[in-house]
Amino acid sequence: MSSRPLFERTAAATVSGLAIGLAQPDWGFWPLAFLALGPFSWCLRGQTLAGRLWLGWCAGTVATLTTPWIPGAQGFASFFELSLPWGGLAAFGVAQVFGAGSAMVAAGLTGGALPSTARAIRFALAWATGEWLRCIAFSGLPWMLLGYGLAPVPQLAQLAAVFGVLGVSAALALVGAGTADLLSPRVPGRRAGTALVLGVTLIGLPALYRVVQGPQGEGSVVVAAEQPASGEVIRIALIQGGRPSVRKPRPGEVSASAAQLVRQTRSVGAVDLVVWPESAIAAPWPANRALVAGAFDGSDVPWLLLGAPRFEDGHLFNAALLLDATGATIDSYDKVRLLPFGERALPPLKPTAADLSPGSRLKLLRAASTALGPLICYEILFEELARAHSDAGARLLVNLSNEAWFGSVGAMEQNLAAAVFRAIETGRPVLRATRTGLTAAIDARGNVVVRLVPDTPGEVVVDARPANATTIYRLIGFRFPAIAALASGSASLLLAWRRRKGIPSIADQ
Repeated sequence: MSSRPLFERTAAATVSGLAIGLAQPDWGFWPLAFLALGPFSWCLRGQTLAGRLWLGWCAGTVATLTTPWIPGAQGFASFFELSLPWGGLAAFGVAQVFGAGSAMVAAGLTGGALPSTARAIRFALAWATGEWLRCIAFSGLPWMLLGYGLAPVPQLAQLAAVFGVLGVSAALALVGAGTADLLSPRVPGRRAGTALVLGVTLIGLPALYRVVQGPQGEGSVVVAAEQPASGEVIRIALIQGGRPSVRKPRPGEVSASAAQLVRQTRSVGAVDLVVWPESAIAAPWPANRALVAGAFDGSDVPWLLLGAPRFEDGHLFNAALLLDATGATIDSYDKVRLLPFGERALPPLKPTAADLSPGSRLKLLRAASTALGPLICYEILFEELARAHSDAGARLLVNLSNEAWFGSVGAMEQNLAAAVFRAIETGRPVLRATRTGLTAAIDARGNVVVRLVPDTPGEVVVDARPANATTIYRLIGFRFPAIAALASGSASLLLAWRRRKGIPSIADQ
């Protein structure tokens, strides 16, 4: 392989990486998501395994360094109490394992020659496989998925109700690879299949918005008016304190933060439920129960859901606590998916006394006659948790989060994008309450009805209609990633076997 072709192909992989990054939320150039993988698909043709892995590393690394999907050196340094250089090294390492790694997997699965249409479909499945491994390897970190680029335009993301966010990523990869094939010199008669597949995909994505929906009004969310809406509606206040959390609270900071949340709660008027963010009370519960009691004095708050650490039997949990109008703790949910290294060490490292304990199981909380599916912080990234809550009977998903340590609105946007797709996948409204942003209310079709300005105290009251509809994704579509991995892996093995046996290529080139 000459240096010039390698240079050209490396440049193409770099362009794809830039396009993937710029298509992600915060940058917001979402139309690039449809074409981002075209250059990457083109540059992989005819390459050895080593060459494809190199190109995958280039595309994945550039994408992760372009995208504000990780909080960066400052965020890692702040959260893990590291020096800035070590924080930068940690950020780069995460980008390599999860960003570059998934692109290298996709590249490794695309060897061998196939006809144009089959090649585009295979590339799409390989890309979905790489992203799937990012979601599950090393406890998983499913950020910066290509499909998240469409979070600002949920009208184009309804395929997630059928195949999930990875299905949307596969569709975008198919469009990019197919477009690259159509623009390459080809025998005209061999391009009809590719053009047909592209046409069906591009027409089908917006058409699904009118097809994938539950009963009229179910799962809707609107900013509350003075008069309550008719029918089954839950009026919910989402509180954003605007105060960054501190890992080691100084004297007075815990009480000051709680006092501000209490004042905001008293200002929302008559509601059915108030939701405070994760770590609303930094000291372990119930030591500071008195700080919360003021929220019920002279207010019309029958239920309060708040985040706080809690002790039980010598274990410390990151919990969502449900309090009734008397301030009594009625129920609690303990976070089951802890942040690696930040909340709990991963094997082979041994847990320390400062590590949190994971909750034993997912658990619904019932308030205002409605089953709520609580998700704490980055649990919103994992579709299987939201899906399990919905399958168990949750009619609303509530995400309590503390994202102040990110130090970047771009990183916060990734969590919001994940929440958009959890709503579409499950057919459930998602309500987010965060310490500093992004607090938001999302309806069951992924529309962000309202969001608060980050880093500023605020509150919003919404009327949400609980949902009961079952999406195709919840029934069977969640198996798509495994099917994609099986199909792309089998194709790679088959083509390798054909080459070993000297069977002629079936490609149209």
